[in-house]
Amino acid sequence: MSLAADLQAHLRAALDPGLPLDRYSGPDWFQLTPAESEVFGLTLDELPALVAAFEMFEGIAAIADNDFAGTPLCAKAQSGLAFIRPGTRDLGAWTRFAGLLGIPSRLAFAWFWKHQFWLERQGLVSRFDDDIAFPASPGPRSTPPADDEIPF
Repeated sequence: MSLAADLQAHLRAALDPGLPLDRYSGPDWFQLTPAESEVFGLTLDELPALVAAFEMFEGIAAIADNDFAGTPLCAKAQSGLAFIRPGTRDLGAWTRFAGLLGIPSRLAFAWFWKHQFWLERQGLVSRFDDDIAFPASPGPRSTPPADDEIPF
């Protein structure tokens, strides 16, 4: 079998049909809140495959110590998928990897940003300019407008 076929088989095997979907409902990194569902256009039934695939990706990128990291298939993928750079969580590499598994790019893109913004909210992302004060408006802050009835 090809590497892509092996990875696809691993993803299918990782999907446990016995797990209730409500396991994926909540505020943790592998879960979906109603606000995230609305903003990123994701649904609970998409989460099991996205989470399993992302865990595989992070194992290959040597970002996470999970059940996939360190397996013979992970090692084979690390040597066979040079576009996934060790220690890097890259949108392009993730989207390309997800495509190998049959995940549409729209879903891969949405999952990446959902996860990235979860990391941001947890304070797990730092940048070189985090200590630079952002200039505040000189006047009083206004409250956001009430529901403007824009349908998006």
